[in-house]
Amino acid sequence: MKHTFSSSLILASLLLVFGVGTGCQAQSPDPAASKPAVATAAPAPVTTISPADAEKMIASQPELQVLDVRTPEEVAGGVIAGAKTINWFDGDFAERAESALDKTKPVLVYCKAGGRSAKAADLLSQKGYATVHNLNGGITQWSAEGHPLQKQ
Repeated sequence: MKHTFSSSLILASLLLVFGVGTGCQAQSPDPAASKPAVATAAPAPVTTISPADAEKMIASQPELQVLDVRTPEEVAGGVIAGAKTINWFDGDFAERAESALDKTKPVLVYCKAGGRSAKAADLLSQKGYATVHNLNGGITQWSAEGHPLQKQ
């Protein structure tokens, strides 16, 4: 029997399809592949607010949690009234924040100039805090605009 090129190509294609098909069937299914994908909510965006807006927010939102992430030496110079202090540089910052703050209530984070607090605010947002604000310019800008500090 004489085979032509096209009939050989068709035969090879059928064998390939059949072989791959049975090979896939013989494998045990991956249990992870059969599970539906779980949608994870994206972290809420962090908003950067001015000291004037922060002061208004503090006055109008009693549920607002104010978080100072500066070092103890920096905190000694004064804090925004009612602030909780957790040093960003502490190795257990995230754990301490988890135990000190309520994820369902808004948080205003500040540091000396805004760099550390931006990182801390991003971390809190990633950890599931619903509303996180970063104080633009930190306590330096807060003080420069004449907003009050409380000695701790």
